[in-house]
Amino acid sequence: MSVRSFSLVLSSALFLILSLPSDVEAASGYVYLGDSSLSDTSPGDSTISRIGLEGIVVSNGVAVTRTAASGYYMLEDSHTKDVGEFIFVTRQAGYNADQWFKPVSTDSVDFVLRRSDPNSVSKDQIFFVQLSDSHVYDQAEDFLAYSSPQVPWFVPEFVYNLIAVGLLQKQYGDEVIDKLRRELKSVGWVSESEAYLDSTVYDAYSRYLRQEGLNNLDATIRTAFSEINGLSPDFVINSGDLILESNRGTAQAIQRWFDYYRDIEKNIEAPVYNTIGNNELAGTERLDFLPSQPGYGKRLYKKNLGPTHFSFDYGQFHFVALDTHSKVIQKDRLPDKYLDLNDDVRNDESWSYGKMTPDISQWLDQDLLAHQDQTLVVVNHEPFHFDPDWPFEEDQSADDDGLFTKHSVDYVLSGHTHYRSHQRIDGTEHLTTGALSGMRWVLPATIHERGYRMFYGLGQKLVSVWKPLGTATIEFVEPPLDAKDRLIFAAIDSRQAFDSVTVEMPVGGKPETVVVKKLNNYFYEINKASLAQSQTQTMITVVTTSRSGTVTKRNLTLPQ
Repeated sequence: MSVRSFSLVLSSALFLILSLPSDVEAASGYVYLGDSSLSDTSPGDSTISRIGLEGIVVSNGVAVTRTAASGYYMLEDSHTKDVGEFIFVTRQAGYNADQWFKPVSTDSVDFVLRRSDPNSVSKDQIFFVQLSDSHVYDQAEDFLAYSSPQVPWFVPEFVYNLIAVGLLQKQYGDEVIDKLRRELKSVGWVSESEAYLDSTVYDAYSRYLRQEGLNNLDATIRTAFSEINGLSPDFVINSGDLILESNRGTAQAIQRWFDYYRDIEKNIEAPVYNTIGNNELAGTERLDFLPSQPGYGKRLYKKNLGPTHFSFDYGQFHFVALDTHSKVIQKDRLPDKYLDLNDDVRNDESWSYGKMTPDISQWLDQDLLAHQDQTLVVVNHEPFHFDPDWPFEEDQSADDDGLFTKHSVDYVLSGHTHYRSHQRIDGTEHLTTGALSGMRWVLPATIHERGYRMFYGLGQKLVSVWKPLGTATIEFVEPPLDAKDRLIFAAIDSRQAFDSVTVEMPVGGKPETVVVKKLNNYFYEINKASLAQSQTQTMITVVTTSRSGTVTKRNLTLPQ
């Protein structure tokens, strides 16, 4: 018996112990099957049966349990502030839920799951898209309510930057600023703030933003959603920073941005699963947005999108949307002149971008334990390990509390850096994707690339390819499969499949066709045995034909 199978046998007893304490109140309810063909219905809803669903995972964000044969569950009533506010079900493969989360209540909290795609229960192939860092905002309001903590809300960002640069010059002198400018230019990087130091650089920077469309995120995002719809994924995951920097916004502005995000998100035809990012921590970097106010911190996110952490199943895969943002005690965080400003509630509070609260860590431990027989995929905003090639200094990475190793987590999908990375650490594949919004604050264009990541699941393995927005992509996947007999590549024509995809390699000075197996509309497999004709061959040529009849040839270097 495998470790995972053994753990699964023990999990039911553990859940019962954890979810039925005798000294606290408990939340309870039922999970029913929704099916209009069943006659034994509850009053008022002809589509809800009285047939309970057994084995459905239910959680309040802290404790985890499974439903009994009758569909009944019971959970410890969490009294932890800002955690345990919802009860939610882990949506199993083959089922949809009109409401998958509800507020915690002393009354019975019931859920209805409806059969969806019956093939998804045992489906060994999945196709989904990961978005990250969309940073949407209501452009009609622009940045008027978006500013640094030390600047009044009505001061636009570009004015603040000018002020900041002036202060920087005053503090460090022209010599230091000139040195900084030279260093940045020497490596081909120009920051937004740096651009304001030089009118020539700023003019070029502004032209670049207009040229690349980076000053119009609305058009970028709507184009991306249209493109994704053309791909017809099974679902979409957004790994955080959904909206503009709400940590620096007013409550009114943040709510507009959430409204705007929810409105344009409706354009995605596939189911969308959202993950909280640091930019969803409302008001945490403003002096005039106090922790005691409604909406502060995670409250506006929960009001608009529900739980900050949850899980769902698809085929053989179990996905966990994780929240790694917590308050930490940090005295003297603010300058001395602000020490008399709400000292008791503000100056001892900061936020960690990469640390789970104890309750969330407890929940993750239980949730992963409940799904040890599946491929485990964690989706989080901040990476758990920063790529050493990442050009910016970062001192915070997420902490998994040792749970990834304990439960043999297979994949971790992150965002935050606006930078693509793949690392294999302690048996876990860590994939950090680029940003849908690009990297607006630096040059050159290669760093600004906007796009998303496409994933293909085969059996218990995931492979992916980065898809730049609006262009065709032909690339080998990452991570490469640990297979001695096959290679997988992706070929995508903007937002649709190519009409034909073939592979050639030179043999004896002439191109020979290589046998290609089509996995889905965008991912293809090559048997390595077909490449053995030439031991010195290092490249293949992928030949594609678009719907318009355009033929393109792309050389791919074979992985070592």
